[in-house]
Parts: sequence; structure tokens; C-alpha cells
Amino acid sequence: MLDTKENKHKLLTNYLKLAIPLLAVMLVMGIVIIIISSSFLLTEIQSNNMNVARQILDHASTIFNEIHVLSLNFGNHTLIKSGQLQLLQEEGYSPERKAVEQEFLYYLQNHTNSRSYIHSGYVAFFENPDRFLVSNLGVQDIHSYYDTNWIDTAMSLQSKHNLEALTVRRTTRFFSFEENQEIITVFRIIRSGIHPVGVVVLNIKPSYFDSLMRQLLLVEGQTIEIYNEQGQTIYSYSKGSMLEEGDYLKVVEKGPMFSSVSMTPYTQLFKLPIQLSKILLLVTFLLSILVLVIAYLDVKWNTRRLEVISNILEAASKGEKIPKRIVRREDEYGYLIEEMIRLFVDSEETKIQLIEKKSKFNALELMALQVQINPHFLFNTLETINWEASRLSGSLQNSISSMVQNLSDVLKYSLSNPSESVTLKQELYYAQCYVAIQQQRYSDTIEVVWDIEQDALSSKGMKLLLQPLIENAIYHGAKENESLSTITIQVRRAADAILLKVSDTGAGMKAEQLAMVKLRLEEETMEESHIGLKNVYKRLKLHYGDSVQFSIDSEWRVGTSITILIPYIPMRDEHNS
Repeated sequence: MLDTKENKHKLLTNYLKLAIPLLAVMLVMGIVIIIISSSFLLTEIQSNNMNVARQILDHASTIFNEIHVLSLNFGNHTLIKSGQLQLLQEEGYSPERKAVEQEFLYYLQNHTNSRSYIHSGYVAFFENPDRFLVSNLGVQDIHSYYDTNWIDTAMSLQSKHNLEALTVRRTTRFFSFEENQEIITVFRIIRSGIHPVGVVVLNIKPSYFDSLMRQLLLVEGQTIEIYNEQGQTIYSYSKGSMLEEGDYLKVVEKGPMFSSVSMTPYTQLFKLPIQLSKILLLVTFLLSILVLVIAYLDVKWNTRRLEVISNILEAASKGEKIPKRIVRREDEYGYLIEEMIRLFVDSEETKIQLIEKKSKFNALELMALQVQINPHFLFNTLETINWEASRLSGSLQNSISSMVQNLSDVLKYSLSNPSESVTLKQELYYAQCYVAIQQQRYSDTIEVVWDIEQDALSSKGMKLLLQPLIENAIYHGAKENESLSTITIQVRRAADAILLKVSDTGAGMKAEQLAMVKLRLEEETMEESHIGLKNVYKRLKLHYGDSVQFSIDSEWRVGTSITILIPYIPMRDEHNS
């Protein structure tokens, strides 16, 4: 039976296995969604703020264009251009002057009455500031008209040579029965040629801009402000509560006469991400509860199965009968439990089979050892033959002794560790031993020329590289030639490479024979013909890979040459001794 502590440990382990991946995925997805939504929301709000500011500037520019047209109309009038500025004066009043004033009043009313955002308009001349033209009342006197706090600002424009227009926000009332109200006033100079002669004034209703703001898609707390050319606030609108300094995203749009600013609270930027974060936390909490329940059920189910397995193993150890159906095969896990238990119960038969197989393997291994040739026995036998030949000839130096000694050296070299690296100096020595043996047999058939560069002999390489190539030159080249053949062995160093070349003046090969030899070098099977050549080629590819170059050149009745280019790898001094 499993104890409570172990169950708790399994419950915690399973919970972590299930919860960590799910919660990690939820966390990553939540963070990505929050980042993307924040970025998208910021982009949208910035774009919206820019559009709002641009629309406000467009409307402000329309007002500016209206007053500009008025100033041009008044400035281009014949009386203004001719310098006859006795208009709006009390003295010398005549029907002709009254007609001109009516004409001016028509100009003014035509623009003010047809624009719902214009409250009223004034025309005043610098020569007579006490009397001025009012769009809805005609000529008025400064002493009888209530709205007069604009006159000083209008008259000051005469001395400001670089200022053509001015916009201000002011508080005034137009009649005695009215209360003070906010008004936006736009001033524009009237010029006769280049000389300033008067001012056109338009009073704009702030409620006009308020209605525009209500039509725009503003977020809660967003504030719109319009500034004049001096940087003074002439209009401000806020949807909801006013903003605190530094607590908003600011977008500025500048025009020729006005600039507008749209400010959005950062709380609106993070409102959606905060809501998403709350939803993510709620989902994470619910998911954690769900995972905990699943982990608990999984541990409970697995514990019951392990108890069944434990009971079965206990019954098997006591020699009791194993039930035919251990657990129900409700899923793959139940099937695996049943099959694993039955395999465990039937393990005795398996053990017997393994013992039998091991016995057969030992017998085969013994047979393999029995058929092996003992290299030490072979070397000792050759040494005995060498001493016997010396005794019978009466001399230690004779042809038989030399051949036996060379054969013994070649066998020792070839039967030692095949993976051992040797220097070219060692490889060359044992190749010379092999050639000495063959020259005893073919002294009248072959002549061997050694073209060796001493700098190349310190390079490290693989064993039995030259001997198979020399043997190939003897048996497939010189032996088949009726006349004396020359075998040349070249060993040279070329920069970071070693050049090995074995050439003969033997029978050579025809073009189709040469193509067949090259083709068989790439085949996996070993054939009796040119087996030494193929063995060298395969071992070179395994040892050096793509860094080796191997080529065969042959011409019929001229000879064959095999060229190998391998990397130069210096061997330590102790290996060169």
C-alpha cells in the first residue's frame, strides 16, 4: 500500500507537470495579447488625436479665411483706396456716406449672418476709434455700446507692424440685460495698399467648437486645446474630468495661425490592457483549480493501479495464483500494465532462453578463438627458420635469411594495431621490406626507383598505404609486361599536403578497363581483382574524408600511375624515432 506522504508527493509532481506548461502558455499568450493590444490602442489613439487636432485646425483655418476675405473686401473699396476715411464720423453726414456705410454693413452682415458660428462682427478705423460698424446694429458709439473691451486690442495692431491678425479669448456682454459670456475674437488689419487703416473683428461662439467636439470620437478624459499664434489658449474642451499635468499623451498639430493640442489620459491607454490582465488572472486561477482537480484524480487513479500491481507482485512472490484479468483495459495505460505484469510473471522462461543463448554465444566465441592464428607463434616460427637457414649456409647473411627477416618485419607491422597512426618514414621502411622480398623473385622483371623528399617523412598517416599500391603495380603492371618494367615511388611535400605517387611502365589499361576500375572503387562489394587498390581507397575515404584526393591514370602499353594527395599532419618527435 502507498502511504499518504508518497501520495502527496505524487499529487504535487503531477500538478506541477500539468500546471507549469499550461500556465506558462497562458502567461506568454497573455503578455503577447496585452503588448499587442497596448501597441494597437496607442497607435489608434495617436491616430485619432491627430485626426481630431487636424479637424479643429481646419475649422479654425476656415474662420481665419472668412476674416481675411472681409479685410480684402474693405481694403479694396474705392473710398478706402482713395484715402477718403471720413466714414463713421458724426460730422458731415451725407446720403452718399450713408450709402457707403450701408454697403460696408452689407459686406459684414453677408459673412456673419450666414455663418452660424459667428456671433457678430465689427469694423473700426484707426482715425476714428470711437465709432465702429456692428454687423447686427449698424454704426455704434463707444459710449453707448456695451462690448468695448476689444477696442484697445484692435487699435494696438496699428503699431505692430509684423502682426496682421490676432486671436484672443475674452469675457464680455453685448447688451445690458445679458450676463457675461466667453467669446473668441479674431482681429484682422484692413490695409489701403501697404498702410493699415482699420480692423475687421469677428466674434466666434465657443459653443460652435463644443458641438464639434461632441461629434468627434473622444475618449473619457480627453482634452482639446487651441492656441493662438502667441501660444495663448483661446479654446479648451475636456470630455469628463480635467487632466492633471504630466498625466496624458500629448499630440500637437500646428497651422499658420493656430495650433491645436489633443491630450489623452494614460489611464485610457492602459484601460484595456488592465482589463485583459484581470481576465487573464481570473482564467489562470480557474485553470489552476481545474489542473489541481485533474491532478488529484490522476494520482488517485494511478495509486489504485499501483496498489493492484503491488498486490499482484506480492501474490507472485508467495506463489499464489495470478488472476487472469488484472485491470480493466479502459485505456492504453491499463493494457500496458496488464502486459508488463504478465511479462514479469513469465520472466523465468525468458531467463532460461537468455542462458541458452549466452551458452551458444560462448561456444561460438571459443570456436572463433580456436581458428585464430597466433601471431607470436608465427613470428617465432619465422625466427626459427631464419636461424636454421643461417646454420645450414654457414653464414648469418644470406638471401633466405634476408627474405625471412623482411617477411617477419612486414607481418609484425601489418598484424599490429591497424588504427595506429605512423609516420611516412615508418611506412616507407616496411614498404622497402616488401619490395626487397619481391625483388628476390622478380629481379629480372622489375626495377624500383625511390624518389623520396625527406621533409615529407615526418608527416603522420595511416598504415599499409604504400605496400598495396606497390603490389598492385607489380601484379597488374610489371608482371604482365614482357620486358623490364620500372616502378617509381614518389613521396613529396606540397605546402600543407603530401603527394604520394606509385607509377609503373607495365602493360597499362585500355580506356574501358580504366573506367571499370574507377567504377568498382565506389562499389561496396569486394572483388578479387584490384582488392588491395580498393582497400586503400576505402580506408583513405574513411580516414581523411573529403580532404583526400585519389586519381588513377593509365595508358595501354605505356603504364599506370596512382596519385594520392593527403593532408600534412606532423607527428611528435617521439613517434619519428
